Amino acid sequence: MESTNENATVTPDLALASVRWPNPQRLPDNATLVNVLVTTSRLKRALHHGATATLRSAGLTMSQWLILCYLQRAASGTLSQIAVATGHDAGALSRAAHLLQQRRLITATKTPGNRRSVRLSLTQPGRALHELLDAHTSQRLDKALEAAMGPPAFQGMLQLMEQAAASLDTAQEHI
Repeated sequence: MESTNENATVTPDLALASVRWPNPQRLPDNATLVNVLVTTSRLKRALHHGATATLRSAGLTMSQWLILCYLQRAASGTLSQIAVATGHDAGALSRAAHLLQQRRLITATKTPGNRRSVRLSLTQPGRALHELLDAHTSQRLDKALEAAMGPPAFQGMLQLMEQAAASLDTAQEHI
């Protein structure tokens, strides 16, 4: 459901107003970075917007949700590990983790031999909340994307995004 005019492409956004961006076919070849940044920013905003209402109903922020998601998959981890995996600042995640601890959704255990390092893990209530919210957000967002793209294209998109991120991370290490 995309309409174009001479200079712009209008693409619907999940529950947001349409966004206008210059037609990609009319941009110079070196505009790839801008196209990627704008497109991923729009996707992130739409996903964030789609998940926010569900998270808000559970009294969670996006940072808290990302911590719960990481711990669900990895069983435990440090704030530094979570920050690297999610692309968020460890300092910003620290406050979110503290609030999750206060709600008894996660536990923090000091690492033996390193009093500054703390391993976080989900509690049973944290796991139950994650499962409930994950089912709800997946039902809405994943299904909307899969319906628009088809499951193979959706999985392909995720793989391409992961490959691109890994490639750029490697390139940044060598600069």
